[in-house]
Amino acid sequence: MPPESNLTKEAKHLLFRLICSHKRRLGYAGIKKHPFFSGIDWDNLRAMPPPFIPQLKGEIDTSCFDDFEQEINLAEHDWEASNPNHPNHVLDFTFIRKDKPQKMGIQDIFGAKPTAEYEESEEEEEAIVEVHGREGRNAKRVNGRFCQHVSRTYGGKPVWRRIDMIKDPIVLWYWPKKKVWMMTRESGIGSEQAYAAVRDTADNPALIRKPWLVYDPVRKKHRIVRNVHIRLVTEDNLQLAE
Repeated sequence: MPPESNLTKEAKHLLFRLICSHKRRLGYAGIKKHPFFSGIDWDNLRAMPPPFIPQLKGEIDTSCFDDFEQEINLAEHDWEASNPNHPNHVLDFTFIRKDKPQKMGIQDIFGAKPTAEYEESEEEEEAIVEVHGREGRNAKRVNGRFCQHVSRTYGGKPVWRRIDMIKDPIVLWYWPKKKVWMMTRESGIGSEQAYAAVRDTADNPALIRKPWLVYDPVRKKHRIVRNVHIRLVTEDNLQLAE
């Protein structure tokens, strides 16, 4: 990504998950859950006012399109076959979808239809976990949805960042020395100044089942809060939350 693009981390991550292998490429459900589209009311898109409404002079008004001075008459245009040695040459390009690779079996000797060797793999969805249940003080800091950081890890496990924060977001990270999942600011990874913590060795925060310790700003210490839990965000609990 060129630095002058000024894209956010969420925008870059979304682009990379749309131009990758089909095994990791986001589908409709994954796009809806992606942090870049946080806050979008997917069920009422048609009722939302569009960000730009063109003022047209008529049905054939093209003023909103770029002007192109050069016009090429394709019927008179000279063309030549692409050189396979040219760096921009696209090898094996075709507009026709190819058949899936197939393997031959004993049944093919007798003219039976060959079976497909590969089947389309299920697409990988973007995992999002949600901490919920905190009431009162620190509720806005503790409650929230987290997605796995694109590249950052700590203690051999991925860091999970709040999807509604961009600058120095709150993150979940694992501290192997103390066997604790910590909730701090991203700048506080590796420190003990946590909004919440839980002593659990789960590889994925969605699997945490131990009680959480939440910081009490009045008593200035962490206390066990048993109504704070964490869960994997699915279509079902996403609709319930909305």
